[in-house]
Amino acid sequence: MKENGINRLHFFYIVGILIAIIICLLTFDFGNNQNLLAYLSFALTVTSLFLSLLAIIYAYYSNSSFSDTISTLNKSSNDIASNSKNLEEITKQLDLKFEKLPQLIKAIEEKVDMTNAFLANQYERNNTAPNAQPDENLPQTFIDNFFTYSSTMGLYALYAVYLNYKNKKTFTLKALNEVSDLLVLEYTRGFLTSASSFGVFSRVDYSETWTITGFNNEIGQRIKAIVYERAKVDKEEDSKGFLYSQIDRIEKYLGEEK
Repeated sequence: MKENGINRLHFFYIVGILIAIIICLLTFDFGNNQNLLAYLSFALTVTSLFLSLLAIIYAYYSNSSFSDTISTLNKSSNDIASNSKNLEEITKQLDLKFEKLPQLIKAIEEKVDMTNAFLANQYERNNTAPNAQPDENLPQTFIDNFFTYSSTMGLYALYAVYLNYKNKKTFTLKALNEVSDLLVLEYTRGFLTSASSFGVFSRVDYSETWTITGFNNEIGQRIKAIVYERAKVDKEEDSKGFLYSQIDRIEKYLGEEK
């Protein structure tokens, strides 16, 4: 182990002496060599220029990436601001609609009460057999209230009855309800039976096949405009135009020409 320590010591000082000799030789032999200094200076200059060029390219690339990132962030920020504004507007609209909801419910309740009163006032006109002829002396207030407070489903069923009378096309309620997605069999039967008892129209009998023998003149003149007006309002509220499609089906079924 002692010999290894001595050998290592000899190795280090021999290497040190050789390095010192090399440095001295370089100093003495090349110190006055102007060409070597020029070459070294040129090499260092070229290296500096190359590194500067790399730095410029890297800075340009970094700035471009940073600008793209900032642009993306600005766009996202604008989108968030726009969506927030839209959400705020929707929230305000919902608040307004919720504020109107109690009034709408109250209005519906009032209409239901008026309809019940209207039916009660006309109850004495109800008969167990079909009217022989429609009543052409119905009061104007009755006709106006009838159109105002009758449901859309009921008026569309009544329009089918009018086309039955006008075009001499009989139907069954089952077939009529299969033609229209709007109509419901039992409701249609009840509404038309009530309308018949009020004298709006007359029919041959109470068989399943409806054959209309008469229809109140004024109601007949107004019924088409009324159902089309309901369809127009429906389309303004819902662009699908569902009620217009139901009119087309009923008119086609009962032979009404456009």
